[in-house]
Amino acid sequence: MALKFDDQGAPFIEVDPNVCLKLDLSEYDDDAECVRKAREELRETPEVVQESLRELRSLLKEHSDLNISVDDDAFLKKFLRPTKYYPQSALNMILGWYKFKANKKFVTDDMSTNRIRVALEEKIVQLLPTRDQHGRRIIFVEMGCKCGNLIV
Repeated sequence: MALKFDDQGAPFIEVDPNVCLKLDLSEYDDDAECVRKAREELRETPEVVQESLRELRSLLKEHSDLNISVDDDAFLKKFLRPTKYYPQSALNMILGWYKFKANKKFVTDDMSTNRIRVALEEKIVQLLPTRDQHGRRIIFVEMGCKCGNLIV
């Protein structure tokens, strides 16, 4: 059991040959309700998405010190969606993410098989078996828990 990445860069863990924990990075554009919700709550329309990507790419060119692929729409959308497609807010989130990654020991830098096993066995990280009322997966992470002498 170790953290691995698929060809799209999505992390996954093979618990055993029959069980694989994986993030689903697929788009939701085949579900009319999801498309409606994204349009109403995130301003996510094809026009807004394209304009936001264009503006964010322009803003990122001013930060040549960042090692980021400005042509990777999927990567940029990871920052645009939570900021409701406001490019400046997405840039601020990207800069904060890079600052965090540079200043702290990033979570995947020391992701060993043993640490993953302990986190799952001690229920520090739990994937809940049911989805919420909107069909979203729920991951429960016990933050700052007192785990005795466990090092996770």
